[in-house]
Amino acid sequence: MKNKRKIIISLICVIIAIVIGVILIYKIKFEEKSSIDKKWEIKEVYFDLDDIDYSSAVMKHWDELSITQKFSKCKYNNIDYYNTDTEVEEYKIEQFLSEVILNGKDNYTLEEHSINAKVFKLKDVSAKCTLAIQFENNSNYYIYINSNYTPETLGQFIRDLNLKNTIFKTTVNYNQIKDEKVEKEIEFEKVDSNIIWEMLFSDDTSKFIDDNSKYHQSVASIPINNPFSKYDRYSINLSIDGYLSTNIFESQKTFYIGEEKVNKFLNYLIDECKGYEIVYVNKDKNENLSEENEGTIMMYDIKNNTTTEVNMNNINNDSNSTYASANFLETYNSNE
Repeated sequence: MKNKRKIIISLICVIIAIVIGVILIYKIKFEEKSSIDKKWEIKEVYFDLDDIDYSSAVMKHWDELSITQKFSKCKYNNIDYYNTDTEVEEYKIEQFLSEVILNGKDNYTLEEHSINAKVFKLKDVSAKCTLAIQFENNSNYYIYINSNYTPETLGQFIRDLNLKNTIFKTTVNYNQIKDEKVEKEIEFEKVDSNIIWEMLFSDDTSKFIDDNSKYHQSVASIPINNPFSKYDRYSINLSIDGYLSTNIFESQKTFYIGEEKVNKFLNYLIDECKGYEIVYVNKDKNENLSEENEGTIMMYDIKNNTTTEVNMNNINNDSNSTYASANFLETYNSNE
């Protein structure tokens, strides 16, 4: 009896050792592949700081606001929904839900305003996530979202928002990391959206992570067309330690899908897709901002309404940055 127990324990130890060995070999294989100094074709991205519209960072007067900016919050079923300043077509409306009163305040005079409105459910989208609002004397429908919506799993998130019909853009941005710093930014073109779904979203039991206090270094981002917003600032982000997150609801939603899935997807990009190294160039001065000792740029500080010389690497690695570059003025996350 004792011998059998010893044999069983020995077999278990061998199996555990083999599993650990396979995982280590897999990780080493990926690290070796991703650390190769591959010669990528250069793709220059030009910008002009004079093209930046700083007016969006200035507080507007009441008469300058859109109807949804004036009445930015709607309370329905004890849930706060917030505007995305985005209209939705009538054919996407499923049914009338309720009548409500929305309130707003003039930021300069502090005068309070109110307006009657109707609440509608969108087709194929959970009312826990988003609603359509129609204001009195207005035939348009506007999207309002519950940014505090919390799913239990990745599968529920996809079903509640009907994300299966969301179209991924055909590019993926990959950060080539060395010594925990972004060494190069690689853009992959014509990435198959079906492969993205298969590799990253196949396990719909992936748990929602309700704690965003821990920093997860981004290794790749996939731009998406957000059906609930007209703005072009949304993406699916992958971290080097196996997390998938998105800002599709104006707040970070994070799920753990595992390092193996992330590494497999990155290997697919490196092996199968056409990639370009992105180099940012000031079109007026023709300066290469990615070259050594030229990694700074004048950035607009939204909070303080000033311009400051900032290191590009700090912007890329700081998820709480209040700075905005020429290309990403609207993508900052102030986390106030």
